[in-house]
Amino acid sequence: MIDRDSTAYVFTGQSQAGKSTIAHLWHNEGATILSDDRLVLCLRDGQVWVYGTPWHGEAEFAVPASAPLSRIFFLDHGLENRARPMRGAGALAQLFACSFPPFYDEAGLSFTLELLDNVIDRVPCAGLSFLPDAGVVSLVRAGT
Repeated sequence: MIDRDSTAYVFTGQSQAGKSTIAHLWHNEGATILSDDRLVLCLRDGQVWVYGTPWHGEAEFAVPASAPLSRIFFLDHGLENRARPMRGAGALAQLFACSFPPFYDEAGLSFTLELLDNVIDRVPCAGLSFLPDAGVVSLVRAGT
């Protein structure tokens, strides 16, 4: 999603992690939701960009826009709004688990792993436990 100040974030997770819920919360706060389910990440001029796709989730958000990516959050429901930094192999494993690698193609799988490794090297990642309220938007905007 792209916030009102043009900052782009990715909120990702497995099914039922809260992607559609977080999309609604940010939409209500004036953000542009590129997709509530599937996005494309790409390296462009040494920077990671996020692109919207037509493949939406339950919330049916799909916008053909793009922006440089500022941060990735791995979602889970929690008892409070809390972000925990993630780095290295842990962040790579989480991102890989939320991607669609071509397991049938060795070159494609290698490309995907290299791309994801570049992504986590360039973009800060965090686990994000959240409640379904606007407080999580304030937490992320505050840079936590």
